[in-house]
Amino acid sequence: MRDLAVANRYAKAFFEIASEQSLIEELESNLKLINDVLKRQPQLAELLIAPSINVTAKKEIIKTTFAQIHSLSQNLLFLLIDRHRIEHLEDIYLYFHQFVLEAHGEVEAIVTSATPLTEEEERQLIEVFVGLINKKLLLTKRVDSELLGGVVVQIDDRVYDGSLRTKLKRFQEQLQHSRVDVG
Repeated sequence: MRDLAVANRYAKAFFEIASEQSLIEELESNLKLINDVLKRQPQLAELLIAPSINVTAKKEIIKTTFAQIHSLSQNLLFLLIDRHRIEHLEDIYLYFHQFVLEAHGEVEAIVTSATPLTEEEERQLIEVFVGLINKKLLLTKRVDSELLGGVVVQIDDRVYDGSLRTKLKRFQEQLQHSRVDVG
């Protein structure tokens, strides 16, 4: 079960340690590597979560599998094993990544358009949103021909929908709710 508050607390504490020791990029890289390995090898993730495997064995698995990562990252994994919270690791990484972006004054934005954006359109879009949020945008671009035109921009949990599909849908709803009086 996902407990985002728990993941947020661990990520924040780990980020503070990383900041104090000037290891933000290295520890973020470690967390990404760990998550990538666990996604590619779900049986390994299962072993680390399994209640039938004792804590000492799980720590040995971590030492062997992740011998190359920083000791602070290993210690985080050991702590999560000790507290039976290893299943929160992916969410911890996602929160940690958000703290890193925040520290750099950046934010990830997913931009979906009906056709690929030109360089000029991308520049204009960035200019508009940087003015709104006062952070540097890191764009992930997607194409969805069903939008018909315009763009949809998602930043964190906010969605800015300027798609033609949505505009047409709203217009259709207005027409359905309008009453036309004919002489």
